[in-house]
Formats: sequence, C-alpha cells, structure tokens
Amino acid sequence: MAEAKVKRASVVAFAVLIAATLLGLVIAQRLRHSDPVVIGVRRTAAFSPIGTGPRSAALSFWIRRFDRVDVAVVDSRGDFVDTIAAAKPVPGRTRVRFYWDGRDDSGRLVPDGRYRFRLGLARQGRSLVLPQAVRLDTQPARPVVRRLTPAHGIGPVLLPGPASVTGLVGGTKGRSLESIVVRTDLATPKIVQRSAMAASDRRVEWNGLVAGRTAPDGVYMLGVAQTDSAGNRGTYPSSVNPLPTAVAGRSGVTVRGLGASVPLVPVVPGARINVRVDARGKPWTWTLRSAGSTKRLASGRGKGTVLKLRLPKKRTGLELLAIGSADRRIVLPIAVNSAARKLLVVMPAIRWQSESAVDQNGDGLLDQLSLGRPVDLGRLAPASSSGLQGLASSTVPLITLLNQMRQPFDLTTDFALASGRGPTLDGRSGVVVIGESTWLPSATLATLRSWIKAGGRMLDLGRDDLRSTVALTGTKSSQPSRPLPADPAGGVRSAASGADTYVSVWKDQIGLFAETGGRLFAPAGSVGTARILPPGRLVAAAGFAAGQSAVAAWQFGRGLVIHPGIAELQRLAKPNTDSRAFLERAIMIVARPKS
Repeated sequence: MAEAKVKRASVVAFAVLIAATLLGLVIAQRLRHSDPVVIGVRRTAAFSPIGTGPRSAALSFWIRRFDRVDVAVVDSRGDFVDTIAAAKPVPGRTRVRFYWDGRDDSGRLVPDGRYRFRLGLARQGRSLVLPQAVRLDTQPARPVVRRLTPAHGIGPVLLPGPASVTGLVGGTKGRSLESIVVRTDLATPKIVQRSAMAASDRRVEWNGLVAGRTAPDGVYMLGVAQTDSAGNRGTYPSSVNPLPTAVAGRSGVTVRGLGASVPLVPVVPGARINVRVDARGKPWTWTLRSAGSTKRLASGRGKGTVLKLRLPKKRTGLELLAIGSADRRIVLPIAVNSAARKLLVVMPAIRWQSESAVDQNGDGLLDQLSLGRPVDLGRLAPASSSGLQGLASSTVPLITLLNQMRQPFDLTTDFALASGRGPTLDGRSGVVVIGESTWLPSATLATLRSWIKAGGRMLDLGRDDLRSTVALTGTKSSQPSRPLPADPAGGVRSAASGADTYVSVWKDQIGLFAETGGRLFAPAGSVGTARILPPGRLVAAAGFAAGQSAVAAWQFGRGLVIHPGIAELQRLAKPNTDSRAFLERAIMIVARPKS
C-alpha cells in the first residue's frame, strides 16, 4: 500500500513539473512578442562637462501610454548616482528628453567612466536599466607626433635641408584637427603657425616657413591639436607655456644656418686644431684675432664640415675665431698657453655649451643642463646675436684688461680643469673664475677648497657661483645638483638686488678698495655675500650699510677669496672708473706671489 502511494505521488509531481515548464515557455514566448516598455531610445554616446562638445548627456525616448516616470543614473556596478527626474508625467506617443550633467546627487562631478539610465514607470509598476551606456570623459585628447620624415638620425630634422618635414600623428583620434608649429627656444615659447587638417589626416607637414617667410634660426616642434569624441580639446605638446618637461614623440625641427663646435681645452702656440662647421652646405669664411684687438691674425674660406686651423706660433692668451656664412656669425674662444704663469684664468666652457639653445635628441625641447637634461659638450653651438653666454660681456673684457695691465696669466676652461686636460692649480698663486661657472664636479670643488685653504687666492667674478655640481663622463655633462648652501670657501650668497644702487666701503684690511672713491656702482641683479662660514674671516667689504657685504673678501685658512658679486663688473670696468680701479686692485692681490 505504501509503495503504491509513493508511485502515485511521483507521477503527480512529474506532471506538475511538466505543466509548469510548458506554462513558462508560453509566458516567455508572449513576453518576447509583447510591446517594448520604452521605444526609440537615443542617448549621447560620450560627453564632457568641461569640454567644447556636449556638456551633458541627453536621453530621449517615448512610451505608448501615459505614465509617471522616474529617471536615475547608475554606475557600471548598478549603484545609484543621481536622480534626474522623479514622477515626471510623460504622455503617450510623445518623445521626451532628459539631461544629466555628469554630477551626483550632491552636485559633485563623478569619475570618468560608463554610466546607464534606470527608468521606473509607476502605472505599469516596472523598472529597467537601459542597456545603452553613456561615457563620461573629462580627459583631454592625447594626440602625439611620433616621428618625422625624412629619416634624420637621432637628432632633430635640420633646416635648411629637405623641402618639407612630415610628422606622423598617433594617439587619440578626433575631430577639428589642426597642425601647429611651436618655437621652443624662446623665453616664452609660442605657436608660430597653425593650419587646419582633414579629420582623416594622420600627418602634419611643415615647409619651414612662418608667415610666408623662412623661419628664423631656432628650435621648433611639430604638434597637433584636436577634439576627441567627448568634446575634450587636447594638443601635442600638452602645453606651450610652460612646455612639458618631456614628450612622448620625437618631432623636433631645428632651423640652423650655421653651427660650430666650441674648443673645450687649451692648446699651445702653433697647434693645429680642427673645428667642426655646419653651414648647411653653403660656403663660409673665418677670421682669427686676439681678444681686445681688431687686427686679423689669419683668415680664409671653406666649404666643407671641418676647419683645419694652425694657430700662430708666438701668440698666447685668448684667440677669437669668427666663422660666418650668409648673414650668420659665430665667435669661438681658443685658449693658448706656453710657459706656466702664476695666475690662472678659468673660462666657463661647461656653461657655454650646456646653455646653448640646442635640441640634441630630436624631441623639440631644449637640452640644457639648467633644465636637468644631460648635455654633450662637444655638440655644435648655433650662431646667435648674443653669442656664447658671457663671452663678449665678461670674458673678453677681462682678458683685455689683463693684457692692458701686462699681467701674465694662463688660460683654461672649467671643463679642462675638471678633466685634467691642461693647466692645473698646482704652483699657482691665484685663480680668476670668469662669468657664471655654475657647474663643476664635486671633486673639482673639493680640490679648489683645499687649494685655497693651503694659501691660494681666488677672485670669483660670478655672481652666484661655484655652488652646483655636475657629473662629467668624457664630454657628457649630467646630473646637475641644486645649489649648495655655500661655495667651496664657505661664502653664503644673498638674494639678488632688484635695482641699480651704490655700495659703500665699510671694512678693508687688505687694501682692496684703496684705489676707489669709497663706493662702487652695483647694477640690479648683483649678488652679495650674506655670511661666511667658519673658518672664513671677513677682511674687506662694501655694502648698503655697515655689516652688509655686497662685495666681500675673506680669509679661508691661509688663502683668500674675493667675491665682488657685481653684475657685469668687467663691462663696467672702463678707464677712469672706480669699477676698473677695484677690479685691477683685486687682480693684483690674487696674482702676487705667495709670501
């Protein structure tokens, strides 16, 4: 009996299961062919609340019968974000529109991403999430000019050369494309040319002209501006002022009619030297003369890429080699020494080359040590109206003054001193550091400190000088440090002055100001000595008031340091001026033999 009841129950359960399955299939089939709840859905595929295109996402649809509709925004997980409509009466068969501004219910802009709309229909008692997503995107378009053609090696494309330069565009695709040319070597970089591009164009082209004329010599970058599908405008480079510190592409173009290599080490009289010259295939001329003189020692013409020059056999000091092509001219300093002299003058070759306006890797950005970029000191320096930094305003006037004083001296560069290629500090009574010799290896600064402490005398003509280190590997300079607290002899610099003024002498135990009228002119930008670290001891000073050292001299061990800090002192040292009397006296003090 029990067994029969179990069999009957099993049959009944199986029949119920079959019936339920059939009923489900019928309901599903009816739902599949039923009218859709929401009809004709349209939405903004992508938008940006901060872009130039749609600032909000639009949603539109219609329903067959009147209802009260709730519209909300949910994120990719289905979590609530914002309500954009609540119990809104919607008539049947009428398209309605709703807008979302990309913010949550607290008014905060939500993160970029994909969002959907959730609808609630009160009369039908139904709720659904629309499958069509909208993309919120506030990031700027990211175009990039990956490389240039024609092929040009590791550096930039050089003009004059090819008739035009073409950049291959990658990255974000968009609309409203525009090619741009940016000049990057100006104090304030700027876009010098714009031209519209077709939406399908993935190339930018430049013929080397600006406003219909040949572009001035300088460093340029080909770029592109465009708007992405969400309406975000973006450019390559990502900004112009200021320029980015690095870019992903390689779109540098250098316009240069003349370039030459700067001699880095001193030579002996009668030496043969080779100077690399690039005049873009045009002929060039050259002239050699001594600093402070207008008389030509030698001259000639050339057309290749190397100037092979033999120096005069009986000339020492600073020779100036001027190379010219068309309307361009570059002046190169050549240090020439014979017998060892007690006074050593150091020229700032590292700064000359490290601050030249050169793009050496082809990214369109300046490669300068002050920008933290490694520099090859053997690279070609371009011709410029100002010449090598400080050569005409600081170096040549000082060498001219030394010659007029008939003061014997040897001449070298900071690079040669650091690399041991030329005169050293050994056996010298004094050293004069010209200009802003900002960077030296830490080992060289340590050697200079020890030399002064042992009795050497230094006249440091740089305003804020000898406080930063650099790594030197061959002719490669890199890793510039931040300024150290003090120079090698413990001098701590003060802030640069903001206006022209006069400083008065208030201390002088060494006769430094003996030939002056008791005060000196100090132009704006002069940098004094705020204090001197032990074991330094102040022995002469001039300032705005007693206790202030705009011009300072101090003993360091058995040695002496003189730091005028006066901007353009060498240029101001003209005959019959207190500036000249002061500078001559300072030179005589550091040049006299050790006692």
